[in-house]
Formats: sequence, C-alpha cells, structure tokens
Amino acid sequence: MALEQSLPSTDKKPEFVRAGFAEISAHYDRINDWMTFGLHRHWKRTLVRGLRLQPGDRVLDLCCGTGDLAYLGAAETIAGMTVGLDFASEMITVAQSRAGWCVSQHRPVWIRGDALRLPFPNHSFDAAMIGYGLRNLADVRNALGEISRVLRPGGRLAILETGLPRGRLVAALHHCYLRRGIRLLAGLVHGSAEMHRYLASSALAFASPEEIGKDCAAAELNVSEVRQFLFGSSVAMFAVKRP
Repeated sequence: MALEQSLPSTDKKPEFVRAGFAEISAHYDRINDWMTFGLHRHWKRTLVRGLRLQPGDRVLDLCCGTGDLAYLGAAETIAGMTVGLDFASEMITVAQSRAGWCVSQHRPVWIRGDALRLPFPNHSFDAAMIGYGLRNLADVRNALGEISRVLRPGGRLAILETGLPRGRLVAALHHCYLRRGIRLLAGLVHGSAEMHRYLASSALAFASPEEIGKDCAAAELNVSEVRQFLFGSSVAMFAVKRP
C-alpha cells in the first residue's frame, strides 16, 4: 500500500489513532529512538528550555504519550503543576510507570482526555507543549483554539513536529528513509504494519510551519520563533497567546 493511502479519513482518525497508539505504547520510546536516531530526546529538552518555564508555572503536556515532555516540564516548575493528557490510556500507563524519571517531588498529573475538548477552565495554564502529537489530531485549528482557551493571556506554547527538508537531495533521502525504513521498523517492533505506515505517511503529509503558523494566528497565538532540526525533518515552534 502506498504511504499516501495510509491516512485515515477525518471521521475515522480519532479511533484509528487511539487504537494504534494503544497497540504500540509499550514500544513507542524505542520507535522514536530508531526513527530519530535518539535525537528526539535532545530536541525535547530544547523545546522545554525554549518555554522558559518558571517555578510555580502550571504546564499542560498535550498528547503526552509516555511522558517525556511532562517529566522535563515538572523538573523546571518547582512547586508548580504539570498535567499530561493523552487519548490512549495505555500511553498514560507507560508514562506513570516511568515515575523514576521525575527529579521533582511534584510529579505530573496524568489525565485521559481529548485534545479537541480539553477538560479545563479558561486560562488554567501558564504554558502548554505538544510533541509529535499535533499531526495526529483530526482538527489542528480546533486543537490550537482549545490550547489558546486554556492558556492565560501571555501564556506560552511549544510545538515539536515532523517537517520536510527543503533541499531537493535531502528531501529525497528523507522521503526514501520514511518509505523504506518504516518497513524495517514494522518488522522489528510489535504493532500493525498499518500503524507504522501511518507514522510515515502522516509525517510526509503534515502541514508546513507556515501553515501551522496561520492556524496559530487564527487561535490568537503569535508564533515568536521557529527552529529546525536535522535539515528540517523536525521543527520546534514557539508561540505566545495574545494579551
């Protein structure tokens, strides 16, 4: 099956994503390590540092997965509060099992929830972050609107997502890596080949930083900085909610 045919329709995407990530939850960290050569860990630390979190900040980690960003955030917000939210309860179970990663006595709070319908009042958080999760949502603009709603005025948002290298040669190599490497990954790691194809196809088809920036602006989030990693194959974006 071609990668372009591996993307579920908008109405089927939420359940497909939930079930797929539940299936690979136990191996998700290994998948990220292999797909990014372990560099995702450095990029996540860079993302959290870029948020400039302060002691006491209330931080939301959306699509938290196995909790990398939430644990990094908790380490920065002494006496603050970090909430990790994910659609797949299996991911949250894995995140909870990694409590030894938390160097703060204030461990993250884990919630199963929908990023398109956040269960929090307006202006609940000082900062929010989402790592490799935005492209898995059925409605990116709605998700950014929900993030804006729960951020206080002046609150910060950090997004880490896949990108597409712009140079012709690097772009071709990147495309080839995703197309062929995903087959090897499916054979080495537990989980359906369909889900592994989805991870590759969603990376190839996702919006550009410029398009995400427009969606942020529509949600009253002003993009302040964009950083590219590994020739643009991953992108960090930082935004501030308008006062």
